[in-house]
Amino acid sequence: METFHHYTTIDTLALILKTRKLRFKRLDLVDDKDETFSIVKKNLCTQYFVSCWTLDSRENIPLWKMYSGIDGIRITTDKIPISMNNHISKVNPNKYFESPLLSKENKIFDGNKDFLFFPLEDRFSFYLLEYEDDLEKFKNRKVLCASNSYINIKDLAGLKSNYWAFQKEARMIIQVKPCEPQKDIYEYFEKQQNIDCKLSFIDLDIKDDFIDNIEIVLGPGRSESSKIIVESLINNYTKNGKV
Repeated sequence: METFHHYTTIDTLALILKTRKLRFKRLDLVDDKDETFSIVKKNLCTQYFVSCWTLDSRENIPLWKMYSGIDGIRITTDKIPISMNNHISKVNPNKYFESPLLSKENKIFDGNKDFLFFPLEDRFSFYLLEYEDDLEKFKNRKVLCASNSYINIKDLAGLKSNYWAFQKEARMIIQVKPCEPQKDIYEYFEKQQNIDCKLSFIDLDIKDDFIDNIEIVLGPGRSESSKIIVESLINNYTKNGKV
């Protein structure tokens, strides 16, 4: 069974446990700026949000330093944290332009206009990233990932250069679409790619089972006091959580 790991700070762990929400970051705001730099349709990058994890079960010092500090924590799980039932209506989001029905459960407002959000393939899952050795090929794939009639999600949100291969990254990906029902799918598809989503993140509800069985690894630079804080959080907010 595959396990997934998320490096973060103790402060963020406290927020995750108390609010029972997980933050997805907008694709054009991730740490690797080259990931979206070559994409021609920049607006499209604002319509995808990701939660970044790693498949590497061994503790990774660069990941400790980059995302949590050596006094941070690592969350480990073999479960999908987000429940589709908590967010997604039974209205097929890919068909919603044919219907006036919009679900309030997956409708957001970014200060500019309304959007619908939903996971790829109508379910929450971890997608393993591909790492491209050839930088020119990497750039060309990014340039060509979006056209007026087709979006290659794999290259848009699941492709990085080989410089980042040490991360062994797995992502959950949320797609965001403007709430503009259209009778013509092709007209809608072309129009949506030119609309910005102004939000920088989306917080989604976490399944109770994930919280109650969470496993926490303390960073290599942790202090005795930080260990006490993490153990207290686990005891207070989970049923079977482990440190």
